[in-house]
Amino acid sequence: MEQKEAKPKRSVQKIIRQLHRDIGFLTVGITIVFSISGIVLIYRDTDVFRIEKTYTQQLKPNLGKSELREQLDIRHLRFEDETDNLITFEQGAYNKLNGQAQYKLMEYPYIIGKLNFMHKAISREVMHWFATVYGILLMFLAISSFWMYKPNSRLFKRGIVLSSIGIVIAVLLFMFWR
Repeated sequence: MEQKEAKPKRSVQKIIRQLHRDIGFLTVGITIVFSISGIVLIYRDTDVFRIEKTYTQQLKPNLGKSELREQLDIRHLRFEDETDNLITFEQGAYNKLNGQAQYKLMEYPYIIGKLNFMHKAISREVMHWFATVYGILLMFLAISSFWMYKPNSRLFKRGIVLSSIGIVIAVLLFMFWR
């Protein structure tokens, strides 16, 4: 009768290391995409990554400024002048007689716009589940990195020191940045 070989016992450290490796590989692509989006969002108060797009929109004639504001849905709409026939605003003009609005907006190219939408997910949108799971996976990677080395090793202690420095830097930024 053949004896079955006993399976080697898997340690918690080995399981965590394997999960860390696999989740790390899984999140590489997502991290690259979120990193690019994050860099673009840092400059959202400028037009660095934006391109100018021209729009022509047919509206009802003889709209007032408040009605025009609602119809155009332009963020930070600032009116400049109004005559009997024309309302001008920073981005363009609205012809009261024929109802035509022509304006220019600085917008992200399609792909960058989609990346930023993913990055700025809010709880009302389905994308928030993806962003939440991704955040949890990143937290797991950060915490599981402590299982990469034995607790008494020089590299483990170095990891504790560097992690502590990172926490102190983050706390100081939150406390003293505006």
